[in-house]
Amino acid sequence: MIKVKNSLPIDDTFLSHMIYEGLLFIISIMPARAKLKLDEIELPDDAFEEAFNKLDSNKIESISIVFTGNDNIDGFIRSLGLSGEAEKKTYRSLLRFLKEKAENIRSPEAIDLTPLIVHGKQSIDLLNEYKKPDLSAPSLMKIERYAGFTSIEDSYTTRSIRLRFSPDVWMISLLGVYSSFVTRARYAGGDKDNFYFLLFSPEEILNMFAREDSKYAYMLMNVKNEIATKVLAETLRQTYMEEAIALEVSLNLEILKVLREHEVNKLSLSLIKISPEGQTYKIYEYIPLTLSREAPLTNLLSTIFGENGVDKALKYLARAVDPRSYLLRASSAKEAKNWPERDYAVKAVLALHRLVSLGDLSGLRDYARYLGLAVETLQSAGDRKSAMRRNYYEYLLRKMTSFC
Repeated sequence: MIKVKNSLPIDDTFLSHMIYEGLLFIISIMPARAKLKLDEIELPDDAFEEAFNKLDSNKIESISIVFTGNDNIDGFIRSLGLSGEAEKKTYRSLLRFLKEKAENIRSPEAIDLTPLIVHGKQSIDLLNEYKKPDLSAPSLMKIERYAGFTSIEDSYTTRSIRLRFSPDVWMISLLGVYSSFVTRARYAGGDKDNFYFLLFSPEEILNMFAREDSKYAYMLMNVKNEIATKVLAETLRQTYMEEAIALEVSLNLEILKVLREHEVNKLSLSLIKISPEGQTYKIYEYIPLTLSREAPLTNLLSTIFGENGVDKALKYLARAVDPRSYLLRASSAKEAKNWPERDYAVKAVLALHRLVSLGDLSGLRDYARYLGLAVETLQSAGDRKSAMRRNYYEYLLRKMTSFC
């Protein structure tokens, strides 16, 4: 068995997220063989071989993140004792290479995630008796510039600290990137690619470790993957509006059904947007996403419309914020730049967000009001596309009568 010491702080840093995401991914593909404890994980000897072998080739091809000039992926490959090299200096090429070479990936004896600073270097899994190769961490893992090691008591406040990994931590971080990656998007007028990652919140990770139940971690990982692939990937191609993203996730009826089936009261996630900046990457958005089996909206709808009206109302709202709908497309889509009703459509989304997140009934009233204004704005428009949008907004207004 490979014993992994869980001593890296579980916090909001990207580094912590990626390391624990990678470990949870390994556990999720072998829940019956992995042992999850509060301070230690036990993995079978073939854990890394099986993890890379199980990577989905289609998902690998979607991860078009480029390593920076300082990332020595050839040195990492040599440290694993593998021959050959990745075709290009991208996460896609490296993951593809490791999947092909999975059966030759060696098994470590132990992994110690305790972060230590020695001789101006932050080291993870290097200062132990196993004498592992000392590798510079990928630039993506240094995105926060070594957060957590600067204070007025330390001498590191004004110093640059290099981040070093063992080959095993390198592999874990790669699996974390693979597991959490959602999509790449470039929005209208933008000149940068945006990369989105969906991760468990620190509180959720602590909860999973405290339960010491690998099968529970497996179940939550599957729910998160459903959200990433079936909800967020499509939504993020249409909008970068934070409220619209939160709406689409919280109103997805399939996800709510899964939460109820597994008796999960609440699931806390973090959506992180990263963009390249020079020779490195920068976090541009950090969006908390909380899914509740019994949301404030559900209780509100039940009180107003009765139990029979709740499902109708939820289905209507989920349809209204479908990522392909004009309502969400108005917030960010390139084609919406010159839509005259755009401001009203965006305000309608914001009103729905207030209704869903806070259970504020005035949000439903304002939503209807802004839809009406959008219809009014398009009354004199003579082109076919404007007429289609006007008809859609009118349809949403009419359908409200089915549950109101």
